[in-house]
Amino acid sequence: MVVKAKSDSTKADILLLDAAAPADANVPVPLHLDVPGTELGGRLTLTTFILVDASVPLDPLAPHQRGSILWKHSAHVYLQGIGAQFPTDAEDFRRTRPDTPDALWQLDADLSDPEASFASAVRLSMNTSQPAIKRLLQGLHSPENKELQHLLDIDVTRQMAVLAVQSDAVLDREPDHEDPSVAAVLRCLLLQLWPQISDPHILRKLWDSEPSKFEAHVQSTRGKLS
Repeated sequence: MVVKAKSDSTKADILLLDAAAPADANVPVPLHLDVPGTELGGRLTLTTFILVDASVPLDPLAPHQRGSILWKHSAHVYLQGIGAQFPTDAEDFRRTRPDTPDALWQLDADLSDPEASFASAVRLSMNTSQPAIKRLLQGLHSPENKELQHLLDIDVTRQMAVLAVQSDAVLDREPDHEDPSVAAVLRCLLLQLWPQISDPHILRKLWDSEPSKFEAHVQSTRGKLS
């Protein structure tokens, strides 16, 4: 049994586990893995392989060559959610934002200083006058909260991606995962969402010509709703 990890952000491809499993076992096999955070980040793909190890197959029709793949499964996770990277406020929009009293949340971002700390330049405000937001902030584990959290992640990621492609300071810099500036974080976000595109100026053209396709791609990267 082999488990490999691949990071779209750092391009690292690492073997996490190489262990033997009994061929005749018909029970769940728990796996315990340590993911090296210094080498992996952003969108992480974990791929599990069950390979032929014994030279003598248990069945005449079964693969017998050592290393043959019997089963393969890939799972995608994000090591750090978008919402976890900046401050979040809880406020009653009926008092603080009377122009949008029924909004669920609002993302405020200031890119006037591209070198400013991301944590100080971006803030998410949650509307406590909405019962669904109150339940979400209480941290209750429920299908409704899980779905709302997912929608929040999609919307915030979409807004940040749009901000990123509209900023020359973001598009003109190289990705740097150690840089805490707002421009650097947004540049890394674009790389996380479009790891196959090295020139982010292409993404501005995509946004200008086909904004719906741009937004649909962001939705697709955030996984499925339950």
